Amino acid sequence: MKYISKELGTQKQYQELLACLDENSPCNPRDTAETMLKIVCNYRIRNSAYADNLELFKLVAAFAERHIADEEILWRCVRIMGELGSLSDKKRSKKYCYQFLSRFRSHSNKRVRFMVSWQILHYFDDLLLAEPDWFDYAFSTLAITPANDTYHSFSLFLDWHVDVFSREQLAAVLPKYEKFLSKTKYQYYQKRYTTLVRALKQHIAGETVLQPRKIFNEDGE
Repeated sequence: MKYISKELGTQKQYQELLACLDENSPCNPRDTAETMLKIVCNYRIRNSAYADNLELFKLVAAFAERHIADEEILWRCVRIMGELGSLSDKKRSKKYCYQFLSRFRSHSNKRVRFMVSWQILHYFDDLLLAEPDWFDYAFSTLAITPANDTYHSFSLFLDWHVDVFSREQLAAVLPKYEKFLSKTKYQYYQKRYTTLVRALKQHIAGETVLQPRKIFNEDGE
């Protein structure tokens, strides 16, 4: 199956995808994964045949399971499930995607681990925060490479939800960003994390109380 942009969102394309996801399909699995990723990333429509379709999610998960040894396919399936879950308005469907992603939090492949962490912190942050050990996982993502991406990802999550962090947790985060700041040569990160470090120090010292989406600017970017 190949991606054809003019067929995006059509019933024909959807049925072809379902056929390729079948376990007895003759379709090349890498082609299927790549085409599916292009469809999902370009057809970001809520309440469509793709979003909120739990049966489709299950087919994708089963497809990933059959090809779990192929890390290129798995990486694409992880991203696909994250994108689908981000468009879902149904709690059951979104939770299914979240549980699928969570299976690979400690995967040996760093690209897979990073994609899982990015999807969870950005698209499933509400479900992560419902877990009693949410901080342990979120904090652990700072050890995933590439550091530029993981530190940026965590800084967004922190900014959006700073009100749920305890001072002790923020005190653990602070030296991580101080160390990163001392090493980075990129002006963007120097400016961003200088602002973050200063804000964390003031909050920890009780000089101010940080509010969600206020550390960097009004949009949290």
